This record gives sequence, C-alpha cells and structure tokens, in this order.
Amino acid sequence: MQLDILKSVLKQPPSLRFEATNVSQALDWKKQLRSSIRRLVWLDSSPVLQSRLVSSGYLEDLLVEEYHFTSEEGRGFRGVVVRPNSQQPLATVLVNPGKNAQLDHVTGLTAPPYPDANIAQQLASQGLATLTIEYGLLGGFDPEKLGNRDEANLLALALGLKGLSPLAILVREAVAALHWLEAQSWVKADSLGIFGRSLGASVALHAALCYPRPIPVSLVACLGNYPAIFARDLSANGATALPGIMRYADLPDLVAALTPAPLHLQH
Repeated sequence: MQLDILKSVLKQPPSLRFEATNVSQALDWKKQLRSSIRRLVWLDSSPVLQSRLVSSGYLEDLLVEEYHFTSEEGRGFRGVVVRPNSQQPLATVLVNPGKNAQLDHVTGLTAPPYPDANIAQQLASQGLATLTIEYGLLGGFDPEKLGNRDEANLLALALGLKGLSPLAILVREAVAALHWLEAQSWVKADSLGIFGRSLGASVALHAALCYPRPIPVSLVACLGNYPAIFARDLSANGATALPGIMRYADLPDLVAALTPAPLHLQH
C-alpha cells in the first residue's frame, strides 16, 4: 500500500517541467524554477558567514588554512582552504563531498581511504584554490537513543517542523561560502566554481541555482530522477531532496536550469 501511494504521487508531472520551445520561454522557465528553489531553501537574501582563522600550515607545497565558520543561524563548523602558495589571485572551487566523507580525508590532511577521496588536495595540486566545509550531519545524536536509525533522517523530521530540511541548510551554507570566497584577496574575481559528489553534488547543484551568477559546476554520482531514487531504489535519505521540490521540478529539470554555464557530469 505504501509503495502504491508513493508511486501514484511521484508519477504526477511537476508544474515546471522543461517544455520550452524557444529562447524566451526557456529564460522565463529558468527564472521561475530558480525562484522556486530559492523559496524552498528560504533564501531571500545573500547569506553571510562569520569566519575566524584557526591555524595555517603546509601540505607539501600547498598552503592549508583551517577556519571556524558561523552561519546566520548560529551553527558553527570547520572549513579548510587548500591552495597553492601564490601571490596571484587564483581560480577557486567550493568542494562539497559525500555525506559520510571526512573533512581531513577530502583535504588531504590525513591519508585518503581511496584514491580520489582527497579531491580538494588534488584540485589544489593542479593550481586551483579550494574551500571545503564540514556538514555536521553525523555524530550529533545520543547513540543509545539513535539505535540503527539514519541521523540525516531524524534531522529531516525535526527540521520539517519548520518547513526546512538538511539539504536546505547545507545549500544556504554553500551559497554563503561562495559569497565568503568572493571577498578573499587570494580568489580571482569571476573565477569561482563548485564541485560536489553524491550528497555534495545535490548541495552543489542547488547552490549553483541559488547563486546570483552562472558558475562552472561539476556533479559526480548524483544524476537520476526522484521517482527512481525514492520509490524504485529506496536509496534516499533525509538530505536527498528539498521538501516540496517535485511540485515544481525533477532532478533533470534542475540540471537543465544551470544553463548557461560550464557543466561536468560524472555518473
């Protein structure tokens, strides 16, 4: 019965499915969809991060800086910059890893568990500056009360009381991080990009749609559609999607709304 209800709801086409036949219609469609995403994320202004430099050092020939960030909602979290030690401003990437990724692995501060887990370090070694921020989705609940339940699901239930979701919070913080990067002297103007893997790709996708200017986007291991993820495969968790999103769009529609911007998909 549950799957029948789920499938019947999810098979209804979203109201902003892409059906434009000319440029004018496409631009109007993209504007409507991006506005809907910002509304679901509760993003009606440019979010601001407060930052404090905690430490700095070197990873081989790369400069590593650890920051403590505070969001407008008051959440504190770590962020790590890995970049070439250059006197010139650099093209910069906001790195959004998977849900279970550890910040120290992604940035190369500790040995990565598999070859491309240290994506921020690898990008920096190719001449790009990077910023990776910590999600804080894991380890916050009493283990005895948690049992074998998924922490992201419990967080989603609680945030749903306010009409929010873990993904919305992470997207707000990613957009704030992009604005923070804009103000850094080592960042090359108009040369920001965003990368994401798995959950991080969902964060990157939505953050790029909320950001006021087109930016290059790289998405790894996230493309699909919501009916398959939520009903066919049962692979979703509480941070997979924004509440209410399928009233407006499915995942392919969201990716289409990134245009015009450089896009890299890896699946």
